[in-house]
Amino acid sequence: MKHLKENSVEARIRFAAEFGDSAIHSKRYEVHKTACRDIADFAQLNPTIPFWAILASGVSSGAFKLDSYLRGYKGFDWDKAESIKDMANAYNTHMGLKGKPSDVVWRLAIKFYNEKSHSVDDFKAALQNGKLMDGDRGHFKELCENLGL
Repeated sequence: MKHLKENSVEARIRFAAEFGDSAIHSKRYEVHKTACRDIADFAQLNPTIPFWAILASGVSSGAFKLDSYLRGYKGFDWDKAESIKDMANAYNTHMGLKGKPSDVVWRLAIKFYNEKSHSVDDFKAALQNGKLMDGDRGHFKELCENLGL
């Protein structure tokens, strides 16, 4: 496993998944621990997905921030994270991009899921209706418009 900074949110989640975290208020403790366990399990099954993208997909957009972690996670939406993963991979495949989805592609998939549709098929249809584009930084607005966002 790669080296994690001792105080990083990822390290805290992985630790809490196994041992819990006494810094979390007692009323949310079990729910938070279960969410951390689900996040860690999802990350283990999907090692190519950036950890921030897992958190943004399955918890919330700010879940990678320490203050969000310390408030306690209310859950992990496994199905949402799976759908967004499928959308990001579909984008790369459709656009002929090699390698893992970029951070911009992850953001596009998350935005599509949150604002347009939860359906991977709808995402693929939006890809068919758009033009071929990269997944690079610098023109996120145009990339969104290409998917009807």
